[in-house]
Amino acid sequence: MKLRLKLIIFSSVLLLVTFHFFLFQIKSKQNQETINSKLDSLMLVFAIKYPETRIEKLLIDSFYLDEERAKICAILIETNAKRWNIEWQKIAALMRVESNFDYYAKSQLTKGSKNELMQRAYGLMQTKPTTAKACADELDIPWNGLETVTNPIDNTTLGTYYYAKMCLIFPDFRKSVNAYNSGPQAVYNKSESLNNWYRVSYHYKRLKGQSDPKLAELIKKMDEEYIKSKADSVAADSLGIADSNLNKRHKKRR
Repeated sequence: MKLRLKLIIFSSVLLLVTFHFFLFQIKSKQNQETINSKLDSLMLVFAIKYPETRIEKLLIDSFYLDEERAKICAILIETNAKRWNIEWQKIAALMRVESNFDYYAKSQLTKGSKNELMQRAYGLMQTKPTTAKACADELDIPWNGLETVTNPIDNTTLGTYYYAKMCLIFPDFRKSVNAYNSGPQAVYNKSESLNNWYRVSYHYKRLKGQSDPKLAELIKKMDEEYIKSKADSVAADSLGIADSNLNKRHKKRR
């Protein structure tokens, strides 16, 4: 009788979890469709209001974006560059390094400050929800959680606003980029990672039409090391799985 009751409870909980997951999937799909609809409308407005811009052409030539994505990203970059008085090349370089111009880019779970929960960064500017919420409050932008932070228009506005704040705190380009990526405290403590800075600096110079062979070689080496580390990780995982399977077969024979 107790076993049957446990089975009934377990089945009920399982059904409840499945139901909530199903609702979450539907909501996520609806959210994606809403954003896609907004982007389509935005694209129509941009196509009518704006002819091809120099920024759009440079995004296509430098990063091989398709025309639609290049046009949308170019206008988002140009609008916010003017709004916050930042060089558009800095925003474009940040966007390239942070998300590779992917509207729906999503990072791994990471931990920020001591009181900050594990969370992901989202969108073109790879903005974390806690940071985005604080910026949205300051700008009086309606906050709808992930719907806001994953909306490419809001995401770019909030991300560039946050970067503009870092520029005020750290006028030095390197420090402002590192503060955006690692947080201002990391810059104060001199514990920030320079990898992002090298990449942002590289793409910034490219967009400015400047050549830096040493930096290009450094980025190439960093990319090769990253690819190798990924390959080694996959190989180690494969070896671990193989060892596990071998041990299981050995136990069965015993």
